[in-house]
Amino acid sequence: MNEEVKVSVCVVTYNQEKYIAECIDSIIKQKCSFKYEILISDDASTDKTPEIIKRYKDNYPELIKVKCRGDNVGPTRNILELYSIASGQYISHVDGDDLLFEDKLQKQADLLDSNPGCFISSHAVLKVDDKSISTGNKSGDKINGIKDYYYLVENLPFFAHSSKMFRNNKIYIKVSDEIFDFELHLIHAKNGDIIHTNEILGAYRVGVGVATGSGRLNEKMVSAKFKVYDSILLDADHTYHSKIKKSYSKSALNYAVFSYCMQDFEFFNSCINKSISIDLLGFKQMFFYFLKFIPSAVNKKISPHMNRVFLK
Repeated sequence: MNEEVKVSVCVVTYNQEKYIAECIDSIIKQKCSFKYEILISDDASTDKTPEIIKRYKDNYPELIKVKCRGDNVGPTRNILELYSIASGQYISHVDGDDLLFEDKLQKQADLLDSNPGCFISSHAVLKVDDKSISTGNKSGDKINGIKDYYYLVENLPFFAHSSKMFRNNKIYIKVSDEIFDFELHLIHAKNGDIIHTNEILGAYRVGVGVATGSGRLNEKMVSAKFKVYDSILLDADHTYHSKIKKSYSKSALNYAVFSYCMQDFEFFNSCINKSISIDLLGFKQMFFYFLKFIPSAVNKKISPHMNRVFLK
């Protein structure tokens, strides 16, 4: 590992020509007392993303390294192979459509420096739309301090992926290339706690990612998350079962609500049934469970109003 580089900023991108320049600019403008590098891996984009990142590489050859793939390998392999070439003491993950505020790297590195028992640093984010305008919402600004593995399980995940900085000890090389980000968070959290700050150090772009970018949920992602909960329930100490089941049921309910609002009623039924089968949560869960028995024509009329209430 090259000790001269404190932080490796690993940017993964695919077909993000609308956002990638703004993302890179926000990294270049970081105010740090240490050396950092920017590593960008494009997963065979079919738009102008490769041209844009190559232009930045030409303008900042000492700071930026770029890998443009000829074949699409998928987000997980793209991420893991990029991590594997990072030379920094810490890795800062950045999705190519998100933004860093100018003191993000310094403050997160300081947190990890001063908390040797923590493997991950995370922070609150401002939510912005596809034009980089604030939606008026934030995430992660109501929690603060050191969180352990079981807190992550109960609130999976409680931080945006682009808010994550972690120690570069190469453990990610050993995992499968068919996992999602929250699974990697859990692997990392077994190596140390998470130091989270409720200070907003970046912006997360809503509605354009792998989970919901198409207006529908990624069903493989949802299935993977359910399997994670199933596995954790089998292995966890009995004292944690009640909290984990509640988190599991709440996660399924949230997916049910989103699917209903997007008029994906088949997946809505699957998720609300899952939520009910895991744990009983209260009025909201019962309300949406009741909706599954209403004729689809009526649900189609109701769902736009639910969208405004629950997905605003």
